[in-house]
Amino acid sequence: MSLPGKYCIGLLAEDNPLKSFFCFRPVLLEEEDRFAPFEHPEHFPEQGCIRIVPDKNESSHFKTRMRMIGSFAVVDLRNHIGESDKIRPNKNYRGDGVERNAHIIYSDVVAQPPAGTIFSLLDLRPEEAENQTLPAAPLSREILLCVDGAPLAQIWRCAQDEHDPELTRLVPSGEEADLESLQTFEIPDGANETAHIAVSKQLLQRSAEPARAPQTAPKAEP
Repeated sequence: MSLPGKYCIGLLAEDNPLKSFFCFRPVLLEEEDRFAPFEHPEHFPEQGCIRIVPDKNESSHFKTRMRMIGSFAVVDLRNHIGESDKIRPNKNYRGDGVERNAHIIYSDVVAQPPAGTIFSLLDLRPEEAENQTLPAAPLSREILLCVDGAPLAQIWRCAQDEHDPELTRLVPSGEEADLESLQTFEIPDGANETAHIAVSKQLLQRSAEPARAPQTAPKAEP
């Protein structure tokens, strides 16, 4: 198995909302201080995905935290080099179509990537993006526009269209990406299409903090 000991970027999906089942599909893997496409989905039958199960310390807020992460998640196994440390065979997998993931991964190593490290790339000019609506939000919450195939530094984010909640509008964030640190990739987006993304190599040096479950606000003193 090629994930233990590595840093991995993948797509997180709630593949069965009725049961709060989540899965992780590796798409990029750390290779010598860079990222490279993950080319061995056959390691994880049947869909190249791994079932995410709650770590013993996360059972109370597992579902909430997974939903807060978004489409992209990172898995850091650099301190877990054993083949069965965090990824193990799924005892519920029998190949009968009920459970589609032959392996499990514990949720404590599944984290939200830091801001400014993973971007969706859209072929739009800034003047076009200001008036552009999208039928669906891109995979990443942060977007870079591309002109003639080259990403621009300004970071854009998605906002709900005020006239049609079904549409997504792009808004500038006022921040810029470090273009020198970016690698670009084409990855399968889970809907039989290809998504264009950019990933910062700084992600390998930054610790990804798990998104915490929202806390109840304390009551005001009388």
